[in-house]
Amino acid sequence: MNKLHSELQYKSRVFILKAIHNAQSSHVGSALSCIDILISQMLFLKKSDSIESLESMERIILSKGHGAAAFYALLNALGQNINFKNYYMNNSWLTGHISHKIEGVSHSTGSLGHGLPVACGMAFTNRSNHYSVLLSDGEMQEGSNWEALLVAPKLNLNNLSIVIDYNNQQSFGKVSETMSIDPLDDKLRSFGWHVEHGDGHDIDLIHSSLNKSIHINKPFAFIASTIKGKGVSFMEDDVKWHYVAPNDEELETALLEIEKNYRSQ
Repeated sequence: MNKLHSELQYKSRVFILKAIHNAQSSHVGSALSCIDILISQMLFLKKSDSIESLESMERIILSKGHGAAAFYALLNALGQNINFKNYYMNNSWLTGHISHKIEGVSHSTGSLGHGLPVACGMAFTNRSNHYSVLLSDGEMQEGSNWEALLVAPKLNLNNLSIVIDYNNQQSFGKVSETMSIDPLDDKLRSFGWHVEHGDGHDIDLIHSSLNKSIHINKPFAFIASTIKGKGVSFMEDDVKWHYVAPNDEELETALLEIEKNYRSQ
């Protein structure tokens, strides 16, 4: 494990847990599920050697807007002065769904299915930059996404990539039982996308896979197999953590586990 990657994972997960506990808000499982993907996208898109540069973050579209705590957490880990105590608070722009009022965020999202269509427009009008979208698996049930998935190859958006956070959990149950999206890879390929898949918590794997997109003359999709609540054993793959916030005792237990995992790497 790369030391920098490990540190970003640790700092981000601590921020997520503290922010959502402090606000007693939702989506701790969703944020823990996608933070490793966001780190991978940031590393892929950064143009300068400075890890603190926000230029790469501005070209990540968090279509999974309810994973906002993860995005804010990564900005904080990258050196931005973001206080977890302001998350989800009245009169704060650290909103529960990602807000472009925060430096490093280029587009507000929350209503699922909006991020990818917007990113298609960005990629079409500025082909010198690459844009990467993070979508959730439940979000793939939205019709607006399928229109965008059809148009991207038609417009030859080879400067566009998507990573799908596939934890097979949504709102009240499993995606496969609510409304299955499979076979997702076959569908995307039939539309004209290049598709790869793998462990959504393996930063090196996702990063190296996204790097291939530079040399592929197609829109690029990575289907990331993830675990909702990743990193906190009592939250993992439990749909209740889509809504429930940790209490004081649960926060302490979770932080101790995150610390132990980080120190063992």
